[in-house]
Amino acid sequence: MKKLIYCLFASALVVLSAACDPIAEYNSGDKITISMKVEQISCGYAQVTFSPSVPAYYMACFEKVREGVDPFKYETSFKELSLDSAYVEYVSWRHDHLLLGEPYVSDFASHSLKYAETTVYKNFLDPDTDYWVYCFVVNPETNQPDGRLFCQTIHTTAESNFKTIRFDYRVSGLWDYIYPIDQMTGELVTNVPWVVETVDSLKLREMNYRVPGEYFDSQFNKLDNKSRIILGVYAHLNNGVGDGTSTTIFEKGHTYYTGMATLDGKRNECFDIYRFRWEGDDMELYLEDDQSTGGAW
Repeated sequence: MKKLIYCLFASALVVLSAACDPIAEYNSGDKITISMKVEQISCGYAQVTFSPSVPAYYMACFEKVREGVDPFKYETSFKELSLDSAYVEYVSWRHDHLLLGEPYVSDFASHSLKYAETTVYKNFLDPDTDYWVYCFVVNPETNQPDGRLFCQTIHTTAESNFKTIRFDYRVSGLWDYIYPIDQMTGELVTNVPWVVETVDSLKLREMNYRVPGEYFDSQFNKLDNKSRIILGVYAHLNNGVGDGTSTTIFEKGHTYYTGMATLDGKRNECFDIYRFRWEGDDMELYLEDDQSTGGAW
């Protein structure tokens, strides 16, 4: 029995030791190659998978093509400028979290670099525009470039490719669920970005919006890279806390509007707004696209 207990204790120590390792195995140097596979491109959105030949940390970036600039001709400064920009963003992000008193904040590598094979979803691109998609290995201990530059040019479409997406909506007690569906195939869509917000009708009237659609149109056109953007099915607990992205509290007898739209550059025509009266914890409701209000009261 004592031997068994000792073996279990030793095994637990091994697991804990592995779990506490702050930096994953990594490699660096010019011999590492990183392939880039463009999965999707639309007018304001791109999905690209980056695959290093061995486990490595790396920068993965999208940048609008600059006339007369060859990234490979100015490779060193090109990479350093990218890291500088990422570090400026990281310092601002870290500062905000420290102000909130959070005891554990990710280091630069964990927050800003990619590791191993990663799919990146890039929003807020301009339509009908050339972009560089590029990457290079970074040493996570020095945060310096440690590998050659890989770069290719992509071109966004003039119009959105996501014109057949609609949203089914379910309310179950304090939870609500949203299912993006391609109406052409009837299948769930998991790789198209979209946004959502729920608002009490009393709040809408206090803000003097003519119709709910006007409110959602205003809100969705103010989105930026810090906004919550969703891929796939959504579930949210409307108790004022939820996942930390919404303060909505369902109150019995109140009427709510939930608006959702695909995000491809600016919000496009794939838009649903549902109205419902919340009746309590045992409420069950399922709404489909043909029950959307179209933005009216």
